[in-house]
Amino acid sequence: MITAKITGGLGNQLFQYAAARSLAYDLNTDLYLDISHYSGHNLPKHVKYLLNNFNIKIDGYTNSFAWKMKKKIKKLKKEDETIFSDYEDVYGTNSTYKPQIKNLKGNIYLDGYWGNEKYFIQNKNIIKRELQLKKSPNKKNKKILEEISSVNSIALTVRRKDYLDPYFKAQFGFCTLSYYREAIKKIVKETKNPIFYIFSDDPEWVKKNIILSYPTYYISHNYKSKEYWEDLRLISSCKHFIMANSTFSWWGSLLGDNNSIIIGPKPWLNSYTTKDIMPRSWKRIKCDRSEIFENSKYFSYKQENIELKNNKKLRLNPEKILIKSFEDNIIRIVANAEFPTLLKISNENIPPILLRFEKGISIRYIYLDKTIDLHNLIITNESENKLKIVELEIKNVKYSISKRYKN
Repeated sequence: MITAKITGGLGNQLFQYAAARSLAYDLNTDLYLDISHYSGHNLPKHVKYLLNNFNIKIDGYTNSFAWKMKKKIKKLKKEDETIFSDYEDVYGTNSTYKPQIKNLKGNIYLDGYWGNEKYFIQNKNIIKRELQLKKSPNKKNKKILEEISSVNSIALTVRRKDYLDPYFKAQFGFCTLSYYREAIKKIVKETKNPIFYIFSDDPEWVKKNIILSYPTYYISHNYKSKEYWEDLRLISSCKHFIMANSTFSWWGSLLGDNNSIIIGPKPWLNSYTTKDIMPRSWKRIKCDRSEIFENSKYFSYKQENIELKNNKKLRLNPEKILIKSFEDNIIRIVANAEFPTLLKISNENIPPILLRFEKGISIRYIYLDKTIDLHNLIITNESENKLKIVELEIKNVKYSISKRYKN
């Protein structure tokens, strides 16, 4: 018997289900879902259990919700189960495939995100069939589906709202307008008569800032009605895809036609702590903060040649920090690592931010906003390996990422 812990938004739920369902299929065993996460408090409004809108194949649930579904629950004893987690990796790379999952037997509890196609690649067609929606589309969505199917449709997804939080902006980063500019340029060269369908959690911003010379439709009614699964159906019905760095966008692309052109950002996360989760056949376009940083004239701080050993902490010199009254700060770190190394940036106002540096010299950009007190910022070497910070700079930047894109 397999029990999968389901957490997060729809994209994460789909990864968790796909990994668990594929393993249950291979082991010819029952599959139960633990959705107790959604009975907690203080969850974001968009975070709800949504897999019940799909034709998923499960044997029941393992919390009080199951009583409403009239399912019989087999309770697991801790000594009889194997808890297998993808949270363990020091870099937080929950997209790193763990092949030992294939060796699990007995009662298995899967706890993690499982953001890698390899967990279900052998049963991919089964998963795609099951992840069809139960209900038919309403009149408005049906009309859009018919239009999408009859033209050379391109789904372009933009995720912004929660990614603008200081922590998520730094750790995850959102896709810049320069990324979308290059992606649009690339995809229109490979398609004839493209028609764009733009999906976003910030539709008003998108309408003002992404203006194309090609026929364009801004789809927002499903987001406003919180029927996110309907957007997933519309996205996956398009011919080609320009992705945001979100698992929702990833699944919209995967559930589409296998012959599609799919473009995504590189790196997937700003902090490089999660490896690229896109299949090899998908195209990648660079997306980082270097352009914004280099074009900024507003210097704040600079420090050079700092050696950080294991658990050594670096505190910024408060006398050198010149805070401006602009909206954002970008930290640029050039580091030389003997081996792959993890740095932690911490501050009492936000959860720790992790930065992964490969062997040799590499550059990372971290985007913070003015709510973060730079005077209290601490940088810690979290690995056993020695690392030298060749250059550390902080610049204040105006919100240049919001400049309109017109083609």
